Amino acid sequence: MGKITFFISLLLFPLLSSAEIAHEQLVLQLRWVTQTQFAGYYVALDKGFYEKQGLDVTILSGGPNLSSSENLRSGAIDLSIEWMADALILQQEGERLINVAQIFHNAGYALSCRKDRGIEQLSDLDGKRIGSWFVGDELKIESILKKLKLSAELYPQNFNVNDLIEGRADCIATMRYNEYWQLLAGGMDPSELSIFDFKEAELSTLEDGLYILESNLKDPQMRNRIVRFIAATIEGWRYTLDHPQEALEVVLDNDPTGVLDEEHQRRMLQIITTLLHPNRDKIGLLDEQRYQQTVNLLRQSNILKSAPLGFYTTELWSEAIELLR
Repeated sequence: MGKITFFISLLLFPLLSSAEIAHEQLVLQLRWVTQTQFAGYYVALDKGFYEKQGLDVTILSGGPNLSSSENLRSGAIDLSIEWMADALILQQEGERLINVAQIFHNAGYALSCRKDRGIEQLSDLDGKRIGSWFVGDELKIESILKKLKLSAELYPQNFNVNDLIEGRADCIATMRYNEYWQLLAGGMDPSELSIFDFKEAELSTLEDGLYILESNLKDPQMRNRIVRFIAATIEGWRYTLDHPQEALEVVLDNDPTGVLDEEHQRRMLQIITTLLHPNRDKIGLLDEQRYQQTVNLLRQSNILKSAPLGFYTTELWSEAIELLR
């Protein structure tokens, strides 16, 4: 019996050791605090999709006072979720950020405006007082105003919707999956609001994408980790589409504050899933036309001085898809 036990131990030991060695660490920083905007990442972690790809992933919350680019540069994190306009400006300033997967195909950003201030169409923004969070979203507003040759007062709004409800602003920045619903919960009726999401006017810019430093892209081992991370993340978002209630519960369980409102997060998730590529086989694939639209808008408004070079790659996404076949 002792010899059999010893033999089994010899068989199991190298398997356990290789499993431990295979789980390489990666740290992702979110763009904002824990919410269903990031459901696919938490699902990939909770369901073991990252582990299945040999990864030990840590997800860090973001926030208004956290600089993901500084954390990337210092090595505190390996990947970050950025809006493309922000990343393009950072690259222009010397940060070599590379888009390796574009998770949101559609934009969730919108301006919510009071109709009683005479705002029915984009041209009515001229001369108005517009709130912005000034965490990169102001670039969207500035570029749109410049393109339309409009002038408006931009000011830093609070991280709530009170300015619009109480009439201190004519318009404020909102996400269709978040602050818009806060306006309704705060007593405003949809008939009182003009919502501009800019898609029809071809003025929208790409939002949540996955970014790494160019130096990490040139490291073969890190590059391989990122490919596996993208594959597991795509699997996480696919699972979220198929099991939205379970995904909601996963996010609530990962909320470090315990204050997330379940019904609000459910509504948010319903809209978030519409921001993914409509073809589940293409979730995470950067659309060249939408990328170019983002670049053109920023260049036409002179926010971006020149065309970016080597800003994105779809090669890692293609390799990740092969892992999922």
